[in-house]
Amino acid sequence: MEYKHVYGPVPSRRLGKSLGVSPIPSKTCNYSCVYCQLGRTDHMTNLRQDFYDPQEILNEILDAVKNNPNGIDYVTFVGEGEPTLCKSLDYLIRETKLRTKLPVAVITNGSLLYMEDVRNDLKDADVVLPSLDADDEETFKKINRPHGEIDFNKMVEGLKVFSKIRNGQLWVEVMLVKGINDDEKHLKGIAGILKEISSDRVYVNVPIRPPAEKWVEIPDEESLVKAHEILHSYVISGYEEGEFHIDDPSKLYDEIIKICERHPMREEQIKELAEKFGFSEEEMILKVQNNPAVKIIEYHGKRFFLVKPKQE
Repeated sequence: MEYKHVYGPVPSRRLGKSLGVSPIPSKTCNYSCVYCQLGRTDHMTNLRQDFYDPQEILNEILDAVKNNPNGIDYVTFVGEGEPTLCKSLDYLIRETKLRTKLPVAVITNGSLLYMEDVRNDLKDADVVLPSLDADDEETFKKINRPHGEIDFNKMVEGLKVFSKIRNGQLWVEVMLVKGINDDEKHLKGIAGILKEISSDRVYVNVPIRPPAEKWVEIPDEESLVKAHEILHSYVISGYEEGEFHIDDPSKLYDEIIKICERHPMREEQIKELAEKFGFSEEEMILKVQNNPAVKIIEYHGKRFFLVKPKQE
């Protein structure tokens, strides 16, 4: 079955084998983060709506789970933008948990947690992973570039309230960008906010994949050590390990192109899949890079392959 909203399982550094669910169109978001691996936001909106038929999304989830009976650790609502913009997220989380018996995670920028309905939608997810990349309005605007209706204090207050009502785990993610939020002043400011949020974990991320803005850089090792000490965090700045799910190995090239539409792949990951399924590594790389829809980006000594999804 060709899925429109579901992909994977893909390897996740936090969630193991993650079945990704995208309930929104590509690049639909209320942030346009400078570090986003998908590039700048195409459709900036703060309006919650159903972009697709919720039943259609749920049917894809159920079918994908059925076809991977032992290969999924989490069903993860993540989207190629901000998943809480999907108005039926509560229904999708509830039905997925009920009908698959698998844990559900939601990766969100946390921007809409000031809305009571969004907090209620997410409170029964097994894990919610919101972002907190700044400690003041100026830095917030510089790094996350939010929709005009979202201000920093409103976002933070929503996160604080949600941390007290949620029933599952809360793992806060902090993305550090060199020269913006990685100095001691900003790190201590973020730590001060985190003290008012009852989270279970704090993860420090760095932009390991090609970012939306070319000037974005990974902080140096000294800053990461300092961040770990100040934020008492898990540091997960390395690349994910594990295999991408392949539905039909005989059509490996097509499968790789599908993955690249959702998730930038490193050259070594493509080579690993080619070797596993008996294809020439070099021929597969050549075939992928000759596809006119494929964009190759060199970033920190590694080559990434990505495809801009077809417009609706």
